[in-house]
Amino acid sequence: YKLGFKEEKIEEIDLFSCEEFENPYVLLIKKEFQAHKKISEDEEFEKDRGMITKSYKRHLALQFLDLEPNQTLWDIGAGSGSVGIDGYKRYKIQTVFFEKNEKRCEDIEKNLSKHKVLDTKLYRGNAIGNFEKEEKNPDRIFIGGGADEVLKKLPYLYERLAEKGVIVINLVTLKTLTIALKTLEENQIEFQVQSLSLTNYKTNLLLGENSRELFIVKINK
Repeated sequence: YKLGFKEEKIEEIDLFSCEEFENPYVLLIKKEFQAHKKISEDEEFEKDRGMITKSYKRHLALQFLDLEPNQTLWDIGAGSGSVGIDGYKRYKIQTVFFEKNEKRCEDIEKNLSKHKVLDTKLYRGNAIGNFEKEEKNPDRIFIGGGADEVLKKLPYLYERLAEKGVIVINLVTLKTLTIALKTLEENQIEFQVQSLSLTNYKTNLLLGENSRELFIVKINK
């Protein structure tokens, strides 16, 4: 306190429990944990089988989202929370998670703690019923789950989206792709669609094993 003055003193204080203290001129902050790498492996997440956006799809989604620090991302149908968590680790964003499955919500909480994620919220239960509970409008929205009913709410989500915001939707069936595109066309919302298909090769016999084709819908406001 008052370094260089006659009243100069250096002491350790607890900012959260000390009721009265002079405002310090110098605050020394020490990081007490080792930071995780910004690109996570799938094995680093608690998850149900199949309830994770695989790493190559996850980082492609983050690229399409065009994230910037301090933006707010809604991760709808969050599953393990991997997209929002890696978004925080790479860009220091605030993520609001929406997940209805209680087991997956528990996984998200464990993953948030494991990956040292701060400034975040988790809404449990039906996402549609929770959208209006979140007062702050999102800068970005990622939809990785939530089925047909969430896709039918795209006009509402587009309305809530901040100006110059982005929505990215990952879809793996023609049924959900059709619902999404029909909803967007009926509401005159412009969009782009890209597809991604990969073939994995088994180590021993080098046999090709196709993965499910991924459809990526991007909406710019």
